Amino acid sequence: MKFLVSCIPYDDGKSGISVYVRGVISALLEQGHELTLFCEPGTNGEAFGLGAKISSVHRVFAPRWTRRPVFSMVWRSEEHTS
Repeated sequence: MKFLVSCIPYDDGKSGISVYVRGVISALLEQGHELTLFCEPGTNGEAFGLGAKISSVHRVFAPRWTRRPVFSMVWRSEEHTS
């Protein structure tokens, strides 16, 4: 099965949501699912602790200007209202 996983809230393991995101990604990969990760610009594969598994994961990046929190919130709110 194919999944799109939003990794936008991932903060390199500094919060519980990062642990959760990493766990979901690992579990889905172990079950053989095809993943696409939706990431902030500049996020690398090592950030998720995937090691060699990163080669089997597709990544899509949000626009660079969304790194500023205010712009990020506006962009995501527009995404849900259209």
